[in-house]
Amino acid sequence: MKRLVLWILLIALTVAGCSDDEEQFDFLVPPGPPQAADDNYQMVGNVQLTVAANQGLLVNDPVPAPVVQFQNPSAQGGVVAVSADGSFTYTPPAGFRGTDTFTYTTGNAGGQSTATATIQVPALALFVNNTAAGGGAGTLASPFNTLNAALAAAAVGDTIFVFRGDGTNTGLAGAVDLLDGQQLIGEGSGLTLNGAQIVPADGFPNLTGPINLADGVTVRGLRIDGAAGSAIVGIGVDGSDILIDNNQIANPGDDGVTLENSTGLISITNNTFEGINVEGLFDLDMGVDVVNAGATQLTLTVTGNTFTSTAGQNPSNAVGFVTLETTQVNATVSGNTVTGAAGTSWDDGINGFADGDSFLNVTASNNTFTDLEADGFDFAASTTADLAAIMNENSVTRPGGNGAIFFSDSTDGLSAIFNNGTITDPGNVGLALLIFGAGSDNAFTAVNNDIVNAGVSGLSLSLFDGVLAPAGGVSGNTITNPGFSGIDLVTVGGEAALALTDNTITGAAFEGLFLRAFGDSSLVLGMRNNQLTGNNTLDIVADFTAAAEDNSNLCLAATGNSAEEYWFSQAGTAVFSVENFANFAVVNSGIVTVVTGTITDVAAGNCSAP
Repeated sequence: MKRLVLWILLIALTVAGCSDDEEQFDFLVPPGPPQAADDNYQMVGNVQLTVAANQGLLVNDPVPAPVVQFQNPSAQGGVVAVSADGSFTYTPPAGFRGTDTFTYTTGNAGGQSTATATIQVPALALFVNNTAAGGGAGTLASPFNTLNAALAAAAVGDTIFVFRGDGTNTGLAGAVDLLDGQQLIGEGSGLTLNGAQIVPADGFPNLTGPINLADGVTVRGLRIDGAAGSAIVGIGVDGSDILIDNNQIANPGDDGVTLENSTGLISITNNTFEGINVEGLFDLDMGVDVVNAGATQLTLTVTGNTFTSTAGQNPSNAVGFVTLETTQVNATVSGNTVTGAAGTSWDDGINGFADGDSFLNVTASNNTFTDLEADGFDFAASTTADLAAIMNENSVTRPGGNGAIFFSDSTDGLSAIFNNGTITDPGNVGLALLIFGAGSDNAFTAVNNDIVNAGVSGLSLSLFDGVLAPAGGVSGNTITNPGFSGIDLVTVGGEAALALTDNTITGAAFEGLFLRAFGDSSLVLGMRNNQLTGNNTLDIVADFTAAAEDNSNLCLAATGNSAEEYWFSQAGTAVFSVENFANFAVVNSGIVTVVTGTITDVAAGNCSAP
């Protein structure tokens, strides 16, 4: 009987296989059993963790299958909700920090597989809203109503978020002492945690401060108004990426931000400073005040901030640096706006003083300074300090003093660069350099600047001792309507070598270019393709005057220059040499007059001018 059945089946299959019609057979293979793999996630506590399917529980499974069941609550009492596609939400218990787990099971027709999801909660977010009811747990759903409650509950590395609340400092007043790694964030910046926006940016909460920094902290999105001392204070902190960002800093009793002997990396970005006031003769309240000594090393960024002065108040410098002993400070100051008004203005936009054996390196670019009481930039080096000031594409309008001044009596020297800037209506000098340091090596570069209506000179360089090296020279500048001379270069001692090229000077009350060598100084000058026109508006001197006096040595190589008249003077035992002087009026344009003394004609190249 069995043999008969087999023959019948064989015949049936044979007949089916011999059909002229093409047939397609779909065989359904039962799925194999799923294989779920354990998962690990990290989050900040007191908020919900939301994980999409593309980062969910099934992504790492060797054989994925839909989630068919899950554990809720979690091992530590958290609330868990998991979808079939592996996406899930997890809400830890209020105030929980540590490790939590929940299991989930995937399944299909081939079977089931169970895995464990581990949630690391190393830190908390603690929420403050001064309109909340008392007794809150500090969670997003149940915030504290005082900042002190959050500070008391917070540990190292936690986040404290402050809602604007009612806009007053009720419950938010007083000193804030941060712990290492904490983030103090206000609603002004909003809050993003665990990859999701928790609170959108809105109004700024109103704290009084001061806020005392710790290592590696963040302070952002706050209004800090009326601190008894400085609004934000960092003394001896290790930067480790300290961030002070998007705060409104107003009416402190001292500085906006004070940093003393701080190290590492610190960024001060996108803040506003107002209401800073100097209250006494020796009270130098600043927007950002940096004082470092000892063997500290600091890298600082000050970018995108706005400094304004308030009627009736008279702040000191917007940004100030003092380096002492053997400290090293490297600072980038860029994109800041400093605005003053008559009688209520900031002293300097940026002020830097390096003393001892310290090193101060400041790079400043794209800053805009308007209506300052003193100088746009004021840098000085003393003792054996090294100072490097690199300025590029800055704008200074109506400073009461100088657009920028660089001073050094350090025996190590100064390197100053001011390029591509605009200086308008300075009360004194557009760019000023004064060197006194015995034996010092100094370098100065001024390229492609536009200096208009300087009260005295457009550019003034004075060397009393030391060496002024060629560096980038003075080139491509346009100087218009200075109250004295366009460029004055004076050496009293030391040695200077400088190139003046492609400058345009017009409308100077006296000389377009004024050169003097005194004492036993040495001045070597390469002067090429400068245009001196319409100067000597008082009709007292000439477009160009140059003199060597006392026991000095002045050597000039000049070609391609244009001026109405050139005056040359030599006195005492000084030596005044001019390359190819007999043909000076041929290789340059203008009348040549020897006012007094003897000018020595030397061959081209004799001066070795830069």
